[in-house]
Amino acid sequence: MNNNDTDKADYECHLEQVTELLGKEYNAALQLCRIIREGIRLNIPLQRIKNYTDWYYNSRLALHLKKESEYIFPILGDDNELIIKTLAKQRRLKRLFEENEQIEKSLSRIEEELERLIRINEKGILNEIKKCATLEQLIQIEKVYHKNRITEEWKDVFWQN
Repeated sequence: MNNNDTDKADYECHLEQVTELLGKEYNAALQLCRIIREGIRLNIPLQRIKNYTDWYYNSRLALHLKKESEYIFPILGDDNELIIKTLAKQRRLKRLFEENEQIEKSLSRIEEELERLIRINEKGILNEIKKCATLEQLIQIEKVYHKNRITEEWKDVFWQN
């Protein structure tokens, strides 16, 4: 095995790790969408659902969005169409999470917007990253996502009623 083969194998290994780490984050966000839908379906008081979404946003999602903006998006550049679209969706989501008046409407919109955002990230941004990220960028993303693992869990699992 020559150096090129070793470098390629190393690159592929890190790319697989990054894909797996981001996939877990995306799946967790999609789970939030399912939880919102299930809570509404079960007629759970909206404030209980809102309390959970607030906790999720503040303890997990906001950190994920920050990491994306700092370590993933720069790989594609500020003028990339997918990045521009994603940043606009992130700003919209932030406003929806901060909404305290029209809770039912904002929860429904969070569920829809977040799912759309994750699909853009999964199908678009991640595929673009796979094409152009350097080994050093992949290693950096891996470190950042491993370093900031969150283990705290929510106690009020209303969706399991």
